[in-house]
Amino acid sequence: MRHYSAHNPYSRSGIAQLLPSCQFCQTPFQARQVVLLREVEQAQLMHAQCVKCRSSMVLLVLLHELGMGSVGLVTDLSGPDAQRLSAAEPVSTDDVLTLHQLLQDSDFLGTI
Repeated sequence: MRHYSAHNPYSRSGIAQLLPSCQFCQTPFQARQVVLLREVEQAQLMHAQCVKCRSSMVLLVLLHELGMGSVGLVTDLSGPDAQRLSAAEPVSTDDVLTLHQLLQDSDFLGTI
C-alpha cells in the first residue's frame, strides 16, 4: 500500500482539504489515513479510514484543468481488502452470464 507523501502530485495538504468528512461521525479524514489503490493518468482510486470511528470510504480523485474533484463511496472494506480487490481481474460479461445461468438452475444451492 502506498500512503501519500509530500512529493506526490496530489499533495498531502491538498488531499486532506479535498476529502469529505466521515459520513458517520463527521470527523475530517486525515491524509495519513489515505492509501493509494490505483493510479491511471490523472485519476487516483483511494481508500480512506476515519481515525475516530474507523469507518471507510473508497474515493476516486480526478485532476483536471479546473482543479481536483472527487467521488466517494462508504464501504466496509479494510485498506488491505480494498487493495486486493482493486488489483483483481475485472468481472467479464461471460462471468455475469455464467452466474445468471447458475442462478436459473433449480438445484443451484445444491451445487455450491
